[in-house]
Order: sequence, then structure tokens, then C-alpha cells
Amino acid sequence: MTSMNGQFIKRIAAAACAASLLVSNPGWLAAAVVLEGVEVGPDEITVHLSDKVKFNAFTTTEPPRLVLELLDTEHVASNEYTPGQGTYLKRVRSGQYQREPDLISRVVLYLSDLVSYRASWDDSRLKISLVAADLPRKAAEVAAAVAVPAAAPAAAAAVDAATLDGVSVEDDGITISLSRKVKINAFTTEDPARLVVELFGTRHETTSDYIQGKGDLIRRVRSGQFQPEPDLTSRVVLYLNRLATYSVRWEGSKLRVTLQSIGSAEPEAPVEAVIKPRSTVKVPAPVPVPAPIPAPVVMAETPAPAPVVAEAMTPASAPAKAAQPRAAKLPAKMTTTTSAELERIAMAKDYDRVDDPVTSEEARKVVPKASMSEAKTQRDILSTLPTDPVTLDFDDMDVRDILKLLATKAKVNVVYGSEVTGAVTIHLKDVPFNEAFMTTLSMKGLIPVQVGENILRVVTPATLATQRAAGINQTKIIKLRYAQGADILPSITGIRAAEGRVGAVVHDKTTNSLVVTDSLEGITSLERVLSELDVRPQQVLIEVKIVEVTLSKDMHFGIQWDYFARDGGKILGQQGTNTIGSIQTPGVQTNPKPFDQNALEADQTTGLTGSAGRGTGITLPASKVFGAFTLGRVTNNYFLNATLTAAASEGKAKVLSDPKVTTLNGQLASINITTQIPYVTSSVSSNGVATEAVAYTTTGIQLSVTPTINADGRVHLDVNPTVSQPSATAASAGTTGAIGIDARTAMTKVLVRDGETIVIGGLITDQVNDTIAKIPLLGDIPILGWLFKKKSKVRTRVELLIFVTTRIVNT
Repeated sequence: MTSMNGQFIKRIAAAACAASLLVSNPGWLAAAVVLEGVEVGPDEITVHLSDKVKFNAFTTTEPPRLVLELLDTEHVASNEYTPGQGTYLKRVRSGQYQREPDLISRVVLYLSDLVSYRASWDDSRLKISLVAADLPRKAAEVAAAVAVPAAAPAAAAAVDAATLDGVSVEDDGITISLSRKVKINAFTTEDPARLVVELFGTRHETTSDYIQGKGDLIRRVRSGQFQPEPDLTSRVVLYLNRLATYSVRWEGSKLRVTLQSIGSAEPEAPVEAVIKPRSTVKVPAPVPVPAPIPAPVVMAETPAPAPVVAEAMTPASAPAKAAQPRAAKLPAKMTTTTSAELERIAMAKDYDRVDDPVTSEEARKVVPKASMSEAKTQRDILSTLPTDPVTLDFDDMDVRDILKLLATKAKVNVVYGSEVTGAVTIHLKDVPFNEAFMTTLSMKGLIPVQVGENILRVVTPATLATQRAAGINQTKIIKLRYAQGADILPSITGIRAAEGRVGAVVHDKTTNSLVVTDSLEGITSLERVLSELDVRPQQVLIEVKIVEVTLSKDMHFGIQWDYFARDGGKILGQQGTNTIGSIQTPGVQTNPKPFDQNALEADQTTGLTGSAGRGTGITLPASKVFGAFTLGRVTNNYFLNATLTAAASEGKAKVLSDPKVTTLNGQLASINITTQIPYVTSSVSSNGVATEAVAYTTTGIQLSVTPTINADGRVHLDVNPTVSQPSATAASAGTTGAIGIDARTAMTKVLVRDGETIVIGGLITDQVNDTIAKIPLLGDIPILGWLFKKKSKVRTRVELLIFVTTRIVNT
């Protein structure tokens, strides 16, 4: 209870201090603070400002630099490089880093080696001094000792992870026992005073209970698993009685962390703001620390720590300048972050937003501004929040502190205003992180608004509505790449109406662009929506086979008479031969020659040759011969051989069409293989004059398919095939002037997987044809007439089968 009362008193004091500053300086809301110049001295710089401002400071390791961000500051000084002086300072450069939505100036110190620094105010001048940390070993030697080979890929790291076996506490530091050397990152926090050591690729396999500290610096120590697989990270946190410098070194596979009290040298002035590279949940704003705190040097070659929310307050003891009105807006409490983009630019060869060309070998080439069609769209932070389970257990905790914790976990920058306040009691166990984040906001009636690539702004609905209504509108032309503006404009209009936007969006048909007039936040929100709507459409390859299957059973009966004689044979006195049975290879032809035109043939079995050739003039065989029966009687040297044939055929198929076509997702594709058949029509006018005209009817194959790709990869098809031909039974054009058409059509909707084939069948036509061919007179004789005629009865059943195969084309 005493601790809670102390925190409450600190908050009241901080709020009263900020209120007194605001009241005594009503002109602060007029304009921004001006950065007038940077003065360089031996291992130090002095930034000349029109008034005090809040600032962020962070370092980069490759190359070594110290970066100062001055908030709400207009840069009017030179952008040129200034040579450095002293042992560590190589050169200095300043410039305007950002103008919207907030003014930010930046000063970059190029260092020969990473060192600590001390910041102090002298009136409105900010002085930065570089100091070598008083460590047992040189920083370069320590860094070399700590550095290990680059980490393996995430999958391998999970298998070959090192283990943290224990932590022992001594009077002047701690010893961390590991199975092998690993990459580390160490940093401090000011309030509360802590030293945090992160061990990458490490699995925590010891107790997570608090360990009682020793000496006058360490109050207690605790270790635990900070990140699960695949990014295994263990943390060791030293709770300090006060801030101290530290050094790290490897002793085999043990990591030794040594602490040393900060020297008692008097600072030039109290430090107004100390920005922490990373912070855990922080208690309310503390009483200003009277001594400057140098930032520790990161001893391991690890990526820059994830950005978190950092706060800085003007000390209550700082005198207010009533005579010189301050230009920049300075709220009672301000929350800022060091974004991933800022750190990326700081670690590059040079930073953006500087107009002068860079000629140094270390300078990074300025990337030309991408065209509007190629510009990178900001990611949607809310849709990409982590989903791994988390546990939250807070009782009556400030909502801003919870947001800081969640921001650190998500590696997202979160900013908020003074209207975000109040305590929250929340107990969640194994809940997805994104749900826990939104639940925390909903408990206080807050909503998140994305204002940058990696920045979320938390506000109340009333504040957001007021700011949107009073916001300064801008106009931007967004060129669409694939979508048609007229098609997506209704969706955009509905979304903006639901969000309460007051701007306007107009479609320009000539350039297929959207002309947007809205606030900067509204334009950014629209661009994120367009990134989901204006996407490259997928294509679908459609393969179609239209097959006509004949389901027929034909029976053909016929007669063919053959005459044979023996060479030199006699007509009388010959031994007659009667045969009845089946022959394997009958000498029967589909179209036998007339009686007097057949050539001589030899019978390989009997040795008989036809003196006058085969044939009797009766030529009515079956259409095709698959087998034969012989009936005959051989008397003397001649015999007549009667052959009765029958044919049966069934199961014939024909591919009518095999087209392939590619179409866009959701667009109609048509295939027409048709013939235009003309016919004459006549009409009689009222005065009796007859006129004729030529009209056309279309027959053939027509197919229309509309594919739609679903989110699960399946394809929805609207299929409409039609096969038509002139009718053989309907009235001809000569009788009625119109042509009869036989058409078979189908219309269906199906859902198939990529590469699957569907079959449409059951379109059947049935025809029966009777045909009789006979010898005049002889064929009409009852019973015996069957010896002189041919009869065919054909029943034809034709079924239309349609095979449709769809394949999604990757473009």
C-alpha cells in the first residue's frame, strides 16, 4: 500500500509540474523549436536550439554511431558533414528527418568505437559528451570475446540450442552457466534500475525464482525463458539499487557480468531525458535523477533491440522561460518510440531526408522515389499481430503500462495521448496475443489507429472523431494497377462511410485512378484497403472435350450367290457334293463383280476353278462381313454356293471438339465452332407485293464458361454448352423457308478442385432407320422373295458427353 501511495504521489507531482509549465507558457503551441546549429568539440557536440525539447538517443553497432532525435524541432542549420575532434568522434551531420505527422530533426555522430555518452542541458543548448566506460577490459576486447559465429537458421537453432543451467550471484556481479557460448545483448533501464542480459538461441533449464542479491548494487536476480521457439531467447534481469556501469566476458562457457558504481564526477547540468534502448513495463514517471546516466555499450553483435515505448519528462527543477515563448507543443505527458525504420536508417551508410549528395565511401546512396504504381503499401499491423498464446495477470495496473508490455512483445510502436488513462484488472491465460491486445483496449473503450509502417496510435473514439473532423485535408492521386475504379468505388465508399470519413474519393476513368481528398491518416488507411482490393487477378485454363458416343446395334441380312465349276468336268455323271457349315475365310466381297466380269479363281481346298468366274448377278450382301454361313449343293461339276452374312456393330465414339481457353478469374470465356446456314424468307406487304430476304441460322458447338477461384483454391464454374445441327426429320427450308435445328444444351454450376475434371452427360438422341433393297419382281415373291432382297434396320442412340478440366494458372 505504501508503494502504491508513493506512485500516486509521483504521478500527481508530474502532472502538476507539466500543468504549471503549460500555464506559464501559453505561446508554446504556436510553432516548433528551431535547431540553429551544431558545434563540435573534442569528443563532444553542442546542439543549439531555440528552446529545450524532448529527445531520443540510441546507438548502432555496425557502423558505430550515436543518433539523437529531437522531437518537435525544425532544422534550419547546414546539412554538411562537420569533421569530428578527439579520440572517438569522427564526424557529425544533422538534418530534418521527418515533417509529417510530427517534426523530427536528427543529429548523427559517427564514432570510431562504441562508447558511453553523457547528455546535459545548458539553458537551451544540449551538450553530448563521449566518455569511455570504466571497464576492466577494453570494449573492443570484450566485444571480440563475446562475439560468436552467426546464428544458424531458426529450424536448426531449435535443435542445437544452448541451455542456461544456472545463475550465481557475487558481490560485484553474476555468473551465468551455459552449455556453450551464444550471442548476447545487454542493456539497462533507468526506472526501475535494471540490467537485462538476453541470451539468443538459449533454452532456460533452471529455476525462475528470484535470487537474493549481494553487495550494495544488486538487490535481486531473476532468469527465465523470454522467447519460445523458433527464436529461443533467455533473459537474466538484475534488479539494481542504482544504475551502474557493467562489463561482460566469457570464462569458457560461463558468462561473467561485472558491475561497477558510476564515478562521482559532477555533471554539468541535470539530464532532462534519458532514452532507454529497451524497457519492460515501467512504473509512473519518477523523480528526476540528479546525475547523468551514460548509456551502456552493447557488447554482442546482435540486431538492435525491438523498439518500445519510451518516455521523458522535463525535471520539475528546470526553470520555465516565460519571457521567451516556446514554439512547440509540449503536452504534460508524451510517449514516443524508436521505430524499426528509424533504427534501419540509422544503421545504414547515411540517413534519409538530407538533400545534399553524399560522396563518402560510407554514405548510402539515396534510393529514388518509387513511382506511384510501384510504391510499397504499408502493412496492416492489426492483421499481422502475433497469435501465439500469452498469459496476462494484472491487478489494478495502469493501462499505459500494459500497452508498453504488449508493444514490446509485438515489436510494435504504440503512442497515446493524455486521454488514455486509468487502471485495468485483467487475468488471461493462454490467450492468443492479438485477442489479448484488443481485449485490453476494449476494457477502457480505446481503439487502435495505424499511423505508420510500425506505429499504432491508441485513442478514444471521441478524440478520433474530433481530430478527423478538424484534420487538414490533402489530395493524392492513386493509380490502380489491376482493378477498375468503377468496380471498387462502391466498396471503398461504404468502408469510408462506416469509418466516419469526411473526405472524398473520385474515380478518373481516363487514367483509371482514384483522386482522394482526406487527412494523411485517411489516405494511408485507404491505401491499405486498396492493397487488398487492387491485386493481380488470377487466371484459369479451361480444357473442354465434347465427345459424341454412338450407342447403336445394327443388324444386316443379305444373300450372295456364287457359281463354281471344275476344269474339264462333265455336266452329267458327276458326283454331287452337299456342304453345310461355317467357313473361316469365305471368298465373299462387299461389292462382288457382275456375273460375266469375275476373274478365274482357284479353290485351294477342292482344286475347283471357276471357268466363268463367281457370280450369278445377285449382289445383295451385308454391309460388313464378320462371319459367314454357306449353304450349297454341288451336282456334277457345278455347284451353287449360297452365303448368308450378318453383321453387328456397336459402341462408336467421336470427339466433336477439343478446345482450350484461358480467362481471368470471374470473367466469361466463350468458344464458338459454328456454321451459318442461309435460308430464304418471303414476306407480303399490305399492297400485295412479295419480297424475299436471306436469313441465317447458326449451328455447331457453342460453349461458355465462367470460373471463380475461391479462397480455398477450389474453382466455381458456370458451364453452358450447346451443340446444334440441321434436323434430318424436320421440314426443310424449301417447304417452310426455315431450317429445322436439333440442339442439345446444358446449364450447370459446379465446384471443383484445381486440376479436376467434371463430366456432363445424359444428352441422348434416338433414331431408327429401316432400309430394304431388292430385285424388282423377284424380291416381291412371298417367302422366296427374301432370296432376292436386302433389309437393314438401324437404331442409333447418340449421347453427348462434355469433359471440363480447370487449372489455375500461376502468374
